[in-house]
Formats: sequence, structure tokens, C-alpha cells
Amino acid sequence: MPPGKTWVTFEWPCQLVLKSGFYLSLSDPATLRAVLATTTRRRPAGVYDGVRTTLHEGAITFAQLYKANPDMRIGYHRRRPIGNEYAGWKVSWRLWIGGDQLVRRAWSTWRSPNDGPGRSPGDEPSWAYAEDLRLSDWGMKVHIKPPPAEETVASEEWHP
Repeated sequence: MPPGKTWVTFEWPCQLVLKSGFYLSLSDPATLRAVLATTTRRRPAGVYDGVRTTLHEGAITFAQLYKANPDMRIGYHRRRPIGNEYAGWKVSWRLWIGGDQLVRRAWSTWRSPNDGPGRSPGDEPSWAYAEDLRLSDWGMKVHIKPPPAEETVASEEWHP
């Protein structure tokens, strides 16, 4: 960052995305439908954010996620998860959904290819991840104060 700058502004259209891990896009209806279609277990669960929930559990392959979201890419080289290389890899997931059909908690575990340029022959072929996301205050009004102009740099002017 340039001296005195701590924020970068972007002018291109930004989209708020709600994800559990890298691959389960909870804000994309097609992906959420595909994930829920792989439910293997459903049971009453705890109360989150004052709402009684139902726990849905399952696993979905990268190929199934890619079919629901063709923009999905994996690894350092941003590959499509097709063919024998990654298509069968799975994301295990759990979603706690309230009676209002809003996700209150999302847990997922997955692995991602370790295919970066610095990988050595003895390195592990993939990285393992787990994420536990808690969501609350659905419908709450939010006000985000923009940073001071003197602390921002435009993305076109910033080259990391």
C-alpha cells in the first residue's frame, strides 16, 4: 500500500457473497439447492439467534458444485473441477436452517489442491480446511461508514 493508505476502493460492480468455505455459496440459489439435494441426514437441532433450527447434513462433490455453478474454480491455477483430477473430491457440510428458511449456522470441511508454484515434490498434494460460520440478526439494518478519503487509494492506482 502507498504510505498513509489503508483502504482500497473498487468501482467495478461488487456482489455480496455468503459462503461456507471456498465452495458452498449460500447466497446462490442454484448452489444451495444442489447442496440441500445431497442431504443424507435431517434432525431437529439447537436454537441459534433465538430461532429453533433443523440440522441438514451431507456431502457434495466438486463436480456437482460445478454443475450448479459453472464459474467455480479450484486451486492456485483456478481449474475447473472436471475429469478425474478433482471432480470426485467432496465437501462435507452441515446447515442449521430456521423455520424461516434462513441459514443460521453453516459448517463445512473440504480439501483444496496444493498446486501453487512454490510446491515441492515432498509437499502434501492438498490442503485441508474446516469452517464454522454463525449467522445472526437477519434483516438488521446496517450502516457502514466509508473510510476517510485521505486513507484510500483507487484500485486502478494500487498495484500489489
